[in-house]
Amino acid sequence: MPDMDGFQLCAALQAHPETQTIPVVVLTAKVLASDRDRFKKLNVAGVITQPFDPMTI
Repeated sequence: MPDMDGFQLCAALQAHPETQTIPVVVLTAKVLASDRDRFKKLNVAGVITQPFDPMTI
């Protein structure tokens, strides 16, 4: 994304009462434990790592 990354987008959604309840599922190529920990802290609904099999979703 040109203006912000996924972490910033999740934080921005959770900062506003009208968007706090929107479930966020992250699609990412980042599989580092530190990135997963950051997403857990942001309370995302799920994380899907690339590559993935679309038939399993």
